[in-house]
Amino acid sequence: MTEPRTLAIRVLPRPGESLDSWLEALARRNWVPLQSLTEALGIGPRNNPARLVNRTPPEDLRLIETQLRLSEGALDNSITEPGMFLKRLPYFRYCPRCLQEDQGRWLTRWWLPWTFACTRHQTLMHDICPGCRSASRSRFLGAVHLHSPGQCMLTTTPRRTCKQDLAAAPLLPLGTHHPLLAAQRILDTIPIRDTAGATEIFSVVDEHLAALLDAMTEKDLEEIENVSPGNWEKALTAITAHNTTFHGWRVKARTEKLITYEFMDQEYNKAGKTIAEIAERCQLPKVLVARQAKSVGIKTRTGGKFPIEVDYDWLRSEYCERFQGIAHIAQTLKCDQKTVRAFLRKAGVDLRPACLSGQSDATMNLGGSVSRDIKKAVENTQYGWLRLRRFQVHIKFPTLSAAAHHLHLMPSALAAQFNRLEDDIGGALFVRSVRHAPQRPTERGAALLADLERSEVQELIQRALGSTLDPLPPAQTLKESRRTVDGERSALTELPAQHVHIPPSMLPVVRYVLSRRAHEAYASKIHNDTGIPFTTIYKQLRLLQRAGWVTSRPETPAERSARRQGGRGRTYYTPTQAACASHVIAHIANETPGKMTSTRDDSTDMNPGFSYETNDQVR
Repeated sequence: MTEPRTLAIRVLPRPGESLDSWLEALARRNWVPLQSLTEALGIGPRNNPARLVNRTPPEDLRLIETQLRLSEGALDNSITEPGMFLKRLPYFRYCPRCLQEDQGRWLTRWWLPWTFACTRHQTLMHDICPGCRSASRSRFLGAVHLHSPGQCMLTTTPRRTCKQDLAAAPLLPLGTHHPLLAAQRILDTIPIRDTAGATEIFSVVDEHLAALLDAMTEKDLEEIENVSPGNWEKALTAITAHNTTFHGWRVKARTEKLITYEFMDQEYNKAGKTIAEIAERCQLPKVLVARQAKSVGIKTRTGGKFPIEVDYDWLRSEYCERFQGIAHIAQTLKCDQKTVRAFLRKAGVDLRPACLSGQSDATMNLGGSVSRDIKKAVENTQYGWLRLRRFQVHIKFPTLSAAAHHLHLMPSALAAQFNRLEDDIGGALFVRSVRHAPQRPTERGAALLADLERSEVQELIQRALGSTLDPLPPAQTLKESRRTVDGERSALTELPAQHVHIPPSMLPVVRYVLSRRAHEAYASKIHNDTGIPFTTIYKQLRLLQRAGWVTSRPETPAERSARRQGGRGRTYYTPTQAACASHVIAHIANETPGKMTSTRDDSTDMNPGFSYETNDQVR
């Protein structure tokens, strides 16, 4: 016959220690959750420590003793008499000094309802956690191995544990000859488990507690009263908490005082406010406000909202003639859009399709005065006018990021809107910005901007967008955006360069690009004309672009099909105005290029750019 499996690391129970405390210490020593340990021992899970101490049958104790190689009966004093407390489970009290000295181990006697003082330290016991103000051992926390002994492991929120150190709770000292200590010493002699049963045990306890009341003097009561001066403050704080009966009575009395017939008639009937709005203003529960309003004779409305009176002729004019959207009308009437739709149906107005915004229908019958690109951008589309207006605002900024910041949008969302606008129109509207080169409109984009500036088009935009019209940025905002277009390095680009520094190994590429500045250059052309390896060309072009001397653009599909050659798409490079300055050209003409026979670039200085000096510096 094989012996039952046991734990590799075992902890012996201390004299008088409760079963729940010992199992916690065992789980913490083996670094496993408490539920896993109880399941491994075969006693099944217990939902709280009180059930473990009071409802564990003797056969489970014998099973644990066998598995952990304990002597028979070693755990008898770790539980109370089964069924002693019937359905009402006991509360737990504790002595902070005992927890501190015993490394957070708990005694079985602390579960007994007649244990109220610690005779070893001559102090009253605590029954709640000073942190969360809940019964400290009312529930189990499975992950006991993640917490230190003696901590409160109750969950105050779904993701937060109290973790209050119970050993740090303030002491409630008693005098050496206090009757409470004398009574507690007598009660401690009563065995926890007695064959006489619970009835005889409670009879003995009741006899001693009755004698205690007769022995207490007025001086003893005053000493108990002065044990913890903060207890009165805690009691007064707890009694006014929102979840107590006393606080509910106070709220009800305040509701009766504020919610009168005159007040509700003025606010509810005449001003048209809802019960929820009145409750929020008075900081009262909505249920109590509604109940009190009915009790004072106010007839509450079914929907809560005050009936809205609307002029149907005005509504038809706004929706059908001025092409205002439902959202704009709802904002004017101070109601929701569902109510506006109900009014329109009642007025016999056919609603526009939900896929189209209110401003789209305003352009359905545009005459020939509006350009073709505007019609393509707006007709039969949603938010067409909004995209055109944002393009008009965006092009005034040097970069898309600056425009998105001004419009309070994400750059990716704004870029997606302009891609949609270009798809609807059928052509590119602006050249995207690169470092040191702001964005600029194409010929078609400039023509579209000119059409948008016309007075009749501006009137259509104003009519379509209404209060959602994005204003044009002020001059100061544009000035600041241009100043910070390149971030922290933008100030360097505005300084006049007094000395040009170009590594000798980069002179061939720089000379080639600048000598053909009237034409765009690309890597294969530079390689065929100079013999410089492709790796070096791409590396140096990236450095020149980073320094702000060249800009790049990808080859368009039309250009690629026109050259009638296969292969990868090209990237064209154009020198910037800073690179084409006269002093840069003069410097390049006087410099000697480096050796170009090697296919590997051995330059150690690959950061071209301007060097700056002051009057008191000499290079």
